[in-house]
Amino acid sequence: MNKKIIASVCAGAVLLTACSGTAKKTESKSLVVYAFESAYGKDHWEALKASFEKANPGVKVELKVSKEIETELENAIATKKFPDVVYLNKGRDKKVVESIEGANALENLDSLFEEKVDGKALKDIILPTYLNSASLTPYKDNKSKFYAPVFPGTLGLVYNKNLVGEGKEFSIPKTWNDLFAQKVKADAKGISLFTYPTPGYLDAAVPAAIYDKSADLHKAFTNYEKGLYAKQEMKDVLTTFAKLKDVIYPETVANATSEGGYLKNQQAFIDGKALFMPNGTWVIQEMRSYKAGNEKFEGYGFTALPGITNAGKFMGSFEETVFVMKEAKNKDLAKKFIASMYSAENVKVIREKGNGALMPVAGVPELDDLAKNGYEVLNTTFVSTKEVAGVNFKEALYKNLNNVINGTLTAEKWIENVGKANDVLNANINK
Repeated sequence: MNKKIIASVCAGAVLLTACSGTAKKTESKSLVVYAFESAYGKDHWEALKASFEKANPGVKVELKVSKEIETELENAIATKKFPDVVYLNKGRDKKVVESIEGANALENLDSLFEEKVDGKALKDIILPTYLNSASLTPYKDNKSKFYAPVFPGTLGLVYNKNLVGEGKEFSIPKTWNDLFAQKVKADAKGISLFTYPTPGYLDAAVPAAIYDKSADLHKAFTNYEKGLYAKQEMKDVLTTFAKLKDVIYPETVANATSEGGYLKNQQAFIDGKALFMPNGTWVIQEMRSYKAGNEKFEGYGFTALPGITNAGKFMGSFEETVFVMKEAKNKDLAKKFIASMYSAENVKVIREKGNGALMPVAGVPELDDLAKNGYEVLNTTFVSTKEVAGVNFKEALYKNLNNVINGTLTAEKWIENVGKANDVLNANINK
């Protein structure tokens, strides 16, 4: 029997009610959960399924975890067999979630945050940084929440603490100019100051630098303010990142544009060929799996992203999200399942079985350490826009930085192109 459509046993519905024909009628419900199989794997999803079924007798969780979940979700929508819970993020090539969002096909989740978990309202369990994230409220004129935050990651400046830090030859930079000032010393040692896995990893560093200029500039950035990139203060920020071409590890761009090449750039960091890179704590496990011997490397140092004029204090935050589709058949049960992910028991299960996955609640050591070290989490979420053919803002801003680094695009033309993409999206903001 095809478990994906188990409801076909009883007239094709996901609500199975007394279809056995026996004298004793038992109601059961099927909850359909679609989850993208990310680097966090699937074990934690299997554990969440088992936990929810145990706590809710009569409920069968039909779980589908797949690397191809975008295609499967598209097919489900086309055939009107909508899943109840979906874990899939925006920013992917197919832009499936963006299409769902743009079609106003998301269920309002405001009531979810009033659900009681371990005796407390969910809104009182989730850390404020993530509860108040603009990523949960994608519509400009609607402050309701349509996503729930899960699996946050933090990204900062990673440095090789075997070579950098107090008593070492190189220092931890507070600003980008602090980093650039160490070029002569690095050149003399035959070491590059900087690399990145791909330029997309700068999508925390650039916003942090913009915020360092001013909070208002950061707000304009995330709202696609018209004409923003003609302003000198924004040009100053992007020109700073164009200067990376003078301190970059020479093979960075070639690696960043080849399949799996990001791992080679991270390996250059481990091998002492580059001193700094933007990355997150997940890089440790990622590189241990990449090459034998990397498990012996103990040189990972993590610090705030550099500022432009002030000492850096921000770590980038990248929480992922789950959502419920407006056309889902079991929306209340779906919200109950999502709420269960934040229970103390399941927070522990996710941390143990999720290959580094965390939940955004108090008591998670990795998140608590941020505050203890004086870092602030900067969440940069753009206002939702309609899809515009031929316009990809992140590609214009980050991917094309590769061309500035390798000298095939001038900084001025890069900034101009980013401005054009920005202004087109300004005219297509979802209200």
